Amino acid sequence: MFNYEKIRINKNLFNMRAKQLYFLLLFCLNIGSVYSQDSLSLQAYEENLKTIDVYIQGKKYSFLFDTGGGETTISPEIARVLNKNTYGSLTGFRMSGDIIKTVKANGITMKIGHTEIFHPSVAVLDIMSLLPKEFPRIDGLISLKTFENQILTLDLARNTLYIESEKSAVNRIKGKQPIESRFANGLTGTELNIFIGIPKNNFSYWFLFDSGNSGPLLLSNETALQWGLRKSKLDSTINKSSVNILLGKSNFRAVPFFRDIIYEGVLNWDSMAKFVFTIDFKRKQVWMNSPESL
Repeated sequence: MFNYEKIRINKNLFNMRAKQLYFLLLFCLNIGSVYSQDSLSLQAYEENLKTIDVYIQGKKYSFLFDTGGGETTISPEIARVLNKNTYGSLTGFRMSGDIIKTVKANGITMKIGHTEIFHPSVAVLDIMSLLPKEFPRIDGLISLKTFENQILTLDLARNTLYIESEKSAVNRIKGKQPIESRFANGLTGTELNIFIGIPKNNFSYWFLFDSGNSGPLLLSNETALQWGLRKSKLDSTINKSSVNILLGKSNFRAVPFFRDIIYEGVLNWDSMAKFVFTIDFKRKQVWMNSPESL
């Protein structure tokens, strides 16, 4: 015969264990939410350039990730697939001063990781027209503008971005001091770039925060002259000397190249990957710490 009392006891034990498992899973989920809302992986592209997977209306695309890109951009092919009318004009500048003119499209929703981001407008441009012909095809560009309503952490050394929740952001910046930064929106007010203040000789020099600079850290010819790295404006000597760069409260050495650029300086992938940056776009603040401290 069945031992109904034993069955009832086992059933109660099962219910207790089920509840324990439920609360354990809930606890783990809460712990996870403290650290990040959504983690996004970057994929290797060419040189130090990275791409990120973007879904639009369920279709996967490969976009360049570039913190110095200014605008979120889709290809003309995507605009046609989405049956979007293009209009207007956007004017931007490459660091060389070359003008880039694009058109716009409205109402684009992108899913990156588990996060859906609505864009009232995006630029429409064939990014491949700006890249070497031998580079593999990409479909657009994800910039800081993409995350303008978010709190974003960049851990470039680990090829990972985190879209933070309010709780995870508090944990992420705990004990950190914001670094000197400026948020710029371009000539027409639609862009989003960040400049980081680099102190030198009792002045602040403003460097573009540019993960898309896959080459060396760059100084303008004027900055190189003022830093004593060039003898005169006519000096065309190729720099082979490293200089000390103070970023926040951290020092690192870099061998910069000198260029005729529109900025005082441009950070590159290698220098940015030495640190982890958390950016609160609404409060316009940037925090920084080393990857080893995470």
